[in-house]
Amino acid sequence: MSRAADSLDETVIVTGAAAGIGKAIATGLLHRGASVVVADVSETSIKTFRAELSETPFAKACRFIRVDLRQPEASEKIVGFAVSEFGPVTALINNAGVGRNIIRKNFLENPPKFWEMTDPVWDIFLSVNTTAAFRLMRAAIPIFRRQGKGRIINVTTSLDSMLVAGSAGYGASKAATESLSAIAAQDLLGTGITVNVVVPGGVTDTAFIPQDAPILRSSMLPPEVMVPPIAWLLGSEAEGVTARRFRANLWDQNLPGAEAAERAGAPIAWSSLTGQLRAAQLRR
Repeated sequence: MSRAADSLDETVIVTGAAAGIGKAIATGLLHRGASVVVADVSETSIKTFRAELSETPFAKACRFIRVDLRQPEASEKIVGFAVSEFGPVTALINNAGVGRNIIRKNFLENPPKFWEMTDPVWDIFLSVNTTAAFRLMRAAIPIFRRQGKGRIINVTTSLDSMLVAGSAGYGASKAATESLSAIAAQDLLGTGITVNVVVPGGVTDTAFIPQDAPILRSSMLPPEVMVPPIAWLLGSEAEGVTARRFRANLWDQNLPGAEAAERAGAPIAWSSLTGQLRAAQLRR
């Protein structure tokens, strides 16, 4: 069986973790023994999640912090809170994000053109989906470097979603985070700190998709699909695994972890295309 089910003695920050994919990730890691800091902007979602955990053995291993990731001080606040509650942080999962539904709810039937986006909406996409991830990575790095180890996992999106019509703000911001992840992985080579990307691999059943959307919810991926690859990446078997992108829907839990990772993984971002520039330069 995949080592995703192994016990995790880790302290993990998960953003956007009071609902949807983030909640599934946080819950899955708690069940595997991790201590988890749930960071989210929604007080209502936090209260609901806290209440659900209150009668379980996992309540003591979870802490909640309400923050607006658009604020520059949010990243330092989250990391500081995590350290004060659990001690040194060992992993960061940048999951928080905003989707196309912030433009209009019927974005699937009526995809918004890029010129329809106002500056404030464009800024929200970038500040939440990209800048927040950058700031949190930057805030966590001093701790990781002192420890000589750390795991960073960024949740982006499928390449199709980055390029689909009507997805200018969402696609561009997620592509930027993917690029950031690839660069960070290179910058951190040899430090014991790894950077990887995990994506669901398809439309996921979350609040991003309106209830009346023209797509069967039964055909969507459950948010829990993200847990096995992320849990494996936080485990001992994934030590040294970096600069990889994993499609969660391709992860086979019946395989040994390394084999499941090989089948579900690929080089991060568009690194397979980088040689084209070099070849073009050599031909000149």
